[in-house]
Amino acid sequence: EQPDKAYHFGNTDKRLREARAAYYSLIENITESIQGVPDEISFKIILTSDHGRLMNPKSPRSLIVPQNMQAHGRVAWGDINRPFPECGYIVDQKEGIVDLFGETYGIGTNMRIAWGEASFQAASQKGEEAYPHGGLFPEEMIVPWFVYVRDGKIPSPEIEIRGSGEAEGRGTLHLTIVNSSYITLECLEISLSTGAKESVDWRIAPLSQESFTISIAPWPKKRKHEHLTANLLFRQPSGNLFQSEVVPQLEIKTLYERDDDLLKDLR
Repeated sequence: EQPDKAYHFGNTDKRLREARAAYYSLIENITESIQGVPDEISFKIILTSDHGRLMNPKSPRSLIVPQNMQAHGRVAWGDINRPFPECGYIVDQKEGIVDLFGETYGIGTNMRIAWGEASFQAASQKGEEAYPHGGLFPEEMIVPWFVYVRDGKIPSPEIEIRGSGEAEGRGTLHLTIVNSSYITLECLEISLSTGAKESVDWRIAPLSQESFTISIAPWPKKRKHEHLTANLLFRQPSGNLFQSEVVPQLEIKTLYERDDDLLKDLR
């Protein structure tokens, strides 16, 4: 995509409108491409550019193009009639330029590059240039690089677990899962920190709530109940796995309830 031209023509208000329209068009194209990829395929989108841009809408065209050189924006190229030191460059902060010896940098010509915010003069253009390219200013040198991964952010389903069972026997869990994400989640497994584990095949649609019931064993003992946790293993459409830990509310029944008051029956 080439939204560059939107910056270089018209007055400031029109330029901003056209630049915004160019980027919205680019966003729509990217969105359509994403929506065309099946959910089960994992992929990344990398957004970058071939160069930066000086974010100055009124860069003065005050740099003179040397004889035997051509220029565009904030860079000139051609022959520079001057000796170069071994490092291959000369910095002239007063003039706001940097000269590069082409052979040192593996290019076929010498270069003169803007140091500050000024641009080179052109035969048919004077005054100012909007958002010019080239030069050594940080905005031009730093090229943005964004990587987007579908389903890269781990969802955070809301989970409530209640249950009842006999200690060391079999019990029943009742689960409510709220999926507030825009993707379908699959629950593959539920396990208790006591070691009990069961495989499941539950699907929770996007922006929905589902309830499930499952029998699980062994049911925890009362003395292990205080620090008990439950873990649910989920899978996203891309195949990525993640776990959610929950503190369940459980009722534990025992066959024989011990009474700490040993003298009760003697009273």
